[in-house]
Formats: sequence, structure tokens, C-alpha cells
Amino acid sequence: MKELAGTLRFGLDKLDMMLRMVTTGFQPEHWSARPWQGLHSAHWILAHLALSLNQEAGRQVVFSEELDKVFDYGAPVDEQPELWPSVDQLWVRYAEGLSALDARWEARTPGEWRTERPENRLKAKTVADVEMFVLEHAVYHVGQLGAIRRLLGLKGMV
Repeated sequence: MKELAGTLRFGLDKLDMMLRMVTTGFQPEHWSARPWQGLHSAHWILAHLALSLNQEAGRQVVFSEELDKVFDYGAPVDEQPELWPSVDQLWVRYAEGLSALDARWEARTPGEWRTERPENRLKAKTVADVEMFVLEHAVYHVGQLGAIRRLLGLKGMV
């Protein structure tokens, strides 16, 4: 199971690299743009990533109870970014979540990874399944940011 922790931690490192590459050159108008109906802005997606990583690392409230609902799964797409933390503040929270999750994964024992989970919407049977989903979920959102980048007319990241 240490191999799983190493693989997931390697994935977090690559996730961070890709997220930073895909948002390089974003200006305020890129963070707030919503180039497709029903699509969240890059600002919201970064907040959602910060929230989900921090929650998985064990933080109960990341921003505030109200804002955590705004950035959570299934949040409506009516956005009010003027009420949200700035993009710079979100980068700090995202980095905190990444670091905390990395430490949590490193510290897990083999038995903890194999702990069975109650039935859930992810159909995850063990803690390892849940944590793999956490990484897959974050990668999905980085892909969304790459699509937003291209929809806004910016060059690809590589």
C-alpha cells in the first residue's frame, strides 16, 4: 500500500504542475469568464478544487459554511465572484489542501488504505478507492480549465 500512497502523491505533484501550466497567463477576465452556458468560471473551479482537497485532507470548514456550499458539488451556476476570496487567496487555500492531503496520504498505514467504506455515491469500497477518486476528480477539473483556456482563445498550455 505504500506504493499506492507514492503513486497518488506523484499524481498530486503532476496535478499541481498541470493546473499551474493550464492557468499560466490567465488575466482577471479569464478567471471570471464563462464561455459556455451552464459552465462555471475558472475562478469557481479553482475554489472548488481548493475546497475538495482541503475537505478530503480533513478540514471541516474551508472558507465559511456559506461559501463552502457555493463551491461544493452540485452548486448552482449563478455566480457572485465579488463575494468570493480572490484568485490569489484561492491559490493559497489550494496549496494548503494539496500539502495537507499529501501528508495525510504519506502517513496512512496499509490497514487504513484497505478500510471498507459504507455505501456511497462513488461506489467506493475502500479508503483507497475514495482517494483515487479525489485525484481523478481534480484531474477532471484541470481538464475543464484547459477547455476554458482554449474557448477563450488562449494558446494551449504546451
